[in-house]
This record gives sequence, C-alpha cells and structure tokens, in this order.
Amino acid sequence: MPESLTQPDQPNIQAIPQTSDPLISVNKDSTVTHVKTVFSDSDVPAPVIWTPRFILLFAITVFIALTTESLLTQGIINNVIVPFAQGWILLGHIPFIVTCWVLLMRSARSSWMRLGAIFGGIWSLFASTGFVLNTFSLDPTLPLMIHLQAATNTALLASYVCLSAVHTPFHRWDGWFFRIALIVGACAVALIYFLSPANLRSSGSLEITTSLVMLFLSLFAWWLRPSCWRTQPGPTLLFCITPFLLLLLAIPAVSANYESYFYGQIALLTLLLGVMRLVQSERQNAR
Repeated sequence: MPESLTQPDQPNIQAIPQTSDPLISVNKDSTVTHVKTVFSDSDVPAPVIWTPRFILLFAITVFIALTTESLLTQGIINNVIVPFAQGWILLGHIPFIVTCWVLLMRSARSSWMRLGAIFGGIWSLFASTGFVLNTFSLDPTLPLMIHLQAATNTALLASYVCLSAVHTPFHRWDGWFFRIALIVGACAVALIYFLSPANLRSSGSLEITTSLVMLFLSLFAWWLRPSCWRTQPGPTLLFCITPFLLLLLAIPAVSANYESYFYGQIALLTLLLGVMRLVQSERQNAR
C-alpha cells in the first residue's frame, strides 16, 4: 500500500494562520500562540494634575490674593496707606513665591527644572531688593536701580527658558526660536540705541533697553512656541501674564496711575500660581 501523503504524527505548520500583529508570536513547533503584552508611552494614562485638593488650594489662593490686593489698592487710592509702604506690600508676595521655588526644586525630576527653580530664587532675591529700595523713593534712573532691574529681568528670562524646556517636545520651530531669539534681541537693542537722539545715548539707556528686551524674550519663550501651549497650557498662560504686565508698567502713562500698583501685584500673583502649578505637576508625575 503506498505511503500516505499526509503524516498525522507531525504538526501541520501550514495550517497555522500567519498574522502580522506584532503582539502575537506563533511557535512553529506547535499550534500554540503566545501573546506578548507591550505597552507604549501613549498607553500609560497621564497623571491627573488638577486634583480636587489642588483645585481647592488654587481657588482659595486666587480668592484671598485678589481680595487682599484689591483692598490694598483701594487703600492707596484713598490715601489710607502711605506711599512708602507700597514696596513692603509687594515684598509680602516674595516669601510665598520663594517657598514655591524651594518646593519645586525639591520635587523636580529634571535638572532643567531644578535650574529653573534656582534662577527663580535668584530673581526673587533681586526683586525683593528692588522692592526694599523703592520704599526709600530712590530715583529709578540711578545706576544702582538700572543694574538691579537688568539683573532681575535676566534671571527671569533664564528661569523661563529652563522651565519651558521641561515636558515640552522640541520641534523644529523651537530650535529656530532659540537660535534667532538672542540674535533678534541683540539687533533690537542696537537698533533702538542708534536710532535714539545723540543726547539720550548712554550706558544707562542701553541697559534699560536691554532690560526691556529681556522681558520681551521672557514673554516670547512661552508665547511664541506652540509646543508650550499644547503640552503646558496652564503654566504658559500664567507665566506669560507676568512679563506682559511688567512691560505694561514700563510705559510711563500706565505706571503713573494708581492702577499700576494693582498690576504689579497681579504680576507677582500669576508668577506664584504658575510655580504652584509646576510643583503640583512634578509631584503627580513622581507618583
């Protein structure tokens, strides 16, 4: 009797269905398939930043701060608060901001975040020194005040650059932005200096212009980068308000009004809220 064409003792390999799914592997020695479990980063759920406790803390901070700042502004308008006390009131925001910088540095998981918190602490030191000197009603055109303002804005820019680099995908435009930002800023400073009247050109005016350009770059480091708006819309919005209000206060017509004092408080409040948001994000990511 002729030998059978099919051999029942050997597995029918061709009967095993072939699959292109990378999660399924087929063992050719048997008909048993093994399923591999593979998780990508997109499969892992993102941590919840706005927890009920943080929402409550954030809302209470906004409510108490806005109420207090509004009352203080009314006191200044009605001459209930003496003018030299304005600097001390602004200085009262600094301990809360410094506390958040310290918490951010302790909970940070990235060296960029720690470096941003360090520059933020340096900014707080310079800003508090400026508030104290303002209580003595010093002339803002003094070299000491100009140097201090330039150092304060430079520290803010350094902190913003470091903080905006964390948790933000680095796309082509981000690379181009950091390449041309300093070049455009330097060209703007030189252009403004040489277009100014000859009697207004001085090292002091050059430093004042550089200080203002630093605020613009601090604003653009968040505002002009779509990756920041997509990945960190909350910190981007809050951190953009601070340099925008500081630039608004640099306008003489605005800074001469009583409302300018309220704008200064709001600038410090938004910076505080932005750092609080980053602290919460780092803590939730660590879990």
